[in-house]
Amino acid sequence: MYDRSQFIENGTHASNWQWIRSKGTSYQCYLDYLNTVKGEEEQIGETVNSKPVMKIILIHFILRVTGNIVDKLGELFSLYFSVSYGDNGEMKCVNAVTSPERHPLRWVLTRQLGSILWYIGEIVADWYPLLRTRAVVKDKKMIRWVYISCGIFNISKVILIGIHLKVTPSQLYNDRGEYDKNRMDMFYFVYWVVQLSIIYTSAIYDLSVYLVLKKCVFAKIRTEFGFIRKFRTISEYRILLSAVISALFLPVVSVAIIIKFYYYIKLKYHNLDFSFDEVRKIIANVQYYMIFIDQILLIQSRQESSLETSNSNNSYKPSFNKSSSNKSSHFQYTNLNNSSGNLVLSSSISPSDNNVSIGGSSSEYFNNLNTMTRKDVNINHNFGTIISNYNKDMNIIKYDDNNSTSRLTPKEWNY
Repeated sequence: MYDRSQFIENGTHASNWQWIRSKGTSYQCYLDYLNTVKGEEEQIGETVNSKPVMKIILIHFILRVTGNIVDKLGELFSLYFSVSYGDNGEMKCVNAVTSPERHPLRWVLTRQLGSILWYIGEIVADWYPLLRTRAVVKDKKMIRWVYISCGIFNISKVILIGIHLKVTPSQLYNDRGEYDKNRMDMFYFVYWVVQLSIIYTSAIYDLSVYLVLKKCVFAKIRTEFGFIRKFRTISEYRILLSAVISALFLPVVSVAIIIKFYYYIKLKYHNLDFSFDEVRKIIANVQYYMIFIDQILLIQSRQESSLETSNSNNSYKPSFNKSSSNKSSHFQYTNLNNSSGNLVLSSSISPSDNNVSIGGSSSEYFNNLNTMTRKDVNINHNFGTIISNYNKDMNIIKYDDNNSTSRLTPKEWNY
């Protein structure tokens, strides 16, 4: 909050420094502004507080971005003056920092502080598939396995943070002032063992989510939509896609790490550099990118659902003509929207002796209904049953649109 002294009003003779520090020339305009944004801020706060997924996205984004900033700050430390000894004992100066572990401060910033921010941000986001699964699966025995696999996945990342903190800045160089390559090679050996465990625990977690959804959700979705339509409208298919991408690249990364271990242990190749770390990061980030894509598509789907519902309330006006001499029926489907389950029908029974119109007047309909034969009533009743059954079948498809009319999830998706 600003006070009136920070505003230059009524032609006050102010110094240049006061103008630089000022917040404006009208304190009243500032108060009016506060009144306009107060409601919006409260609405944003209520939205974030009431939706666990929004908290996950916000915390994940802040931690990951902060970790990236810290990592970029570490690149400023590109020089560190040390020595290196050859096989013949000849000393040589080494000035360039080719990796973070060659500069103590850069190591602390990027590999210790940065790792804490990155992996805690990932751990928070790893709960997203769990929350989405829990919202539609009510079987506690089934969801328990998702909790267990998610916990193991998170523990493996906590271990990775721990091995970074275990290596202190004083351990990067030996007593002669030379970079301790043997110690750091052993560190990265353990590092890739933990990374390999993270990859496999991630696959187990994705598999548990898929199996639970397949049994409790996918089996109940009766639809012939193509993959693109399912990806746009059903959240669980987006989660499944990220799991499939991770599974496809899992053998590639695994083989690369195993080969690295073989060359290091058997052949003593310490300078072999094909860690596939960038590929691993890309694969790991797919599921985090999918979180934002999922939320964007859910918002779009919710807006489309609201629009279709609004249009359907004004578009369902069936009409027919009744004939006492000819009972042949001709039904014309004028609009069929598969995504919302709304059906607009106009039908006619011709030729017409007595016209019966169903519109906005219910009394006229019931008066004319008395003149209809029993066969006509049965036709109308059966057709209404078709519409009712169609709407019931289509409701199950829209369970992830945050629509309170859903049969599977009445309110759970409203976050």
